[in-house]
Amino acid sequence: MPAKRFVVTGANSGLGKACGLQLAQKGHEVILLCRDRERGEAALNDIRQHSGNPNVVLMLTDLASQACLRSFGEAFSQRYASLTGLLNCAGIRVLDRRLTADGIELMFGSEYLGHFLLTNLLVPALKAGAPARVVTLSGEGHKAGVEGGVGATMNFDDLQYAKKWDVLRASKQVVLAKILFTYELARRLEGTGVAVHTVSPRFTRTNLSSHYPWFVRAVATLRMWQAKAVSPEVGARDILFPLLAPELEGQTGKYYVEGQEAQSSPESYDRTGAERLWQISETLVKQTFLTK
Repeated sequence: MPAKRFVVTGANSGLGKACGLQLAQKGHEVILLCRDRERGEAALNDIRQHSGNPNVVLMLTDLASQACLRSFGEAFSQRYASLTGLLNCAGIRVLDRRLTADGIELMFGSEYLGHFLLTNLLVPALKAGAPARVVTLSGEGHKAGVEGGVGATMNFDDLQYAKKWDVLRASKQVVLAKILFTYELARRLEGTGVAVHTVSPRFTRTNLSSHYPWFVRAVATLRMWQAKAVSPEVGARDILFPLLAPELEGQTGKYYVEGQEAQSSPESYDRTGAERLWQISETLVKQTFLTK
């Protein structure tokens, strides 16, 4: 496979770092997108060392800051003319309600809205690098009945749960929002050569609970052990499948679970809801995007 250029978010640890390493091992040019310079440089050096690939670079941005994302977009466009793949892997979970620098609830503002803005800023480069692909990490947890849980819905009356905080529903809503965004972006980019997919990897050992109190982290660690969670290296293969598989050429707007095409929740196929979410997202980032 000829070398391609990829951007990976959340690349300093977990699934993002594992994806960055495996892409580098395949000889691709990889741009690691991280918030923290020290942790980002540690990941950069580790990936270069274990892949033997010098074409791995670090670029800094904060998905929770729209100003940072726009600065990154400008820096990227000055440095690169095209992009052949974007992996939206970064995630965050907190128990209390926190706000981004833009005054938006943290999980919604960073994990969903940050990726919404980042992806749209990179669409021109992706179109220039077509055929190109965007893959966003989601998860099976948005479905009703998974582990006995309730299904995710879009709380359009209170998207940021400012009236009544509900951490479980807020976190599930973020996952559903990313899937709705995937399907809507796929429709808007149809015919451009840019494919858009979302993926749920198998249950993976990550540090997603790092912002929780120590006792909650201990429970999360025990749960991963009991469920025989796989390593990030194994989980990364599920994510890279829709990004790299040649047999998916020409396909877009798909949901993959552990490397197999699957159906997401009924709520995720609500086109009216997806369009409404897109419009609200443009309002929140104060920018309108013309994808074609």
